[in-house]
Amino acid sequence: MPAMTGHDLAWWMAHIERVHPSTIDMGLDRIRAVADRLGIRPSFPVVTVGGTNGKGSACMMLESILQHAGYKTACYTSPHLLRYNERVRIARSAADDASLVRAFAAVEAARAKVDVPLTYFEFGTLAAMALFVEAKVDVAILAHAVRGHPPGDDAQHRQTGDDVEAVEAGHGEVQEEEQFALIGLRVLLVHRVVLGGS
Repeated sequence: MPAMTGHDLAWWMAHIERVHPSTIDMGLDRIRAVADRLGIRPSFPVVTVGGTNGKGSACMMLESILQHAGYKTACYTSPHLLRYNERVRIARSAADDASLVRAFAAVEAARAKVDVPLTYFEFGTLAAMALFVEAKVDVAILAHAVRGHPPGDDAQHRQTGDDVEAVEAGHGEVQEEEQFALIGLRVLLVHRVVLGGS
């Protein structure tokens, strides 16, 4: 991605909130058009973690397992606690301001070329994926707050061309022991799909 300067991260945070009049806008055409313009073509597996509860814990667990197995990991989660940087992690380290600013600038340039609006989440997803591709990670983990694939995550999930299943983190009113069973299921899924186990 080309280096672009002139605005700090705080400016970009405000900007991406203004680009689209709606918080949510279903559909894949807009984000796919911008991703194509950016040339985002992930060659690595993408694991999506969706649901209502436990997404952050599941993502951190998967990151730890994969890193200890020798894989260079990437993770995109929301929301953040203190700083936006927490949402984008490479090798379990938060992205720095300069990297995020550069990624946001690249997304904005591509968005302007195809002349479409992007939601806050779509903008962030594209910026994160651009950084993950640039960093040549081995596997990416994407979390989202609703069941199924939202537009941003689903477009990136499909870009890989890999048949990587989603990890469903929503568990309703299950008991504690059932929650541990669900965690075990997620670990098994990653072992089979990402690590190539049986």
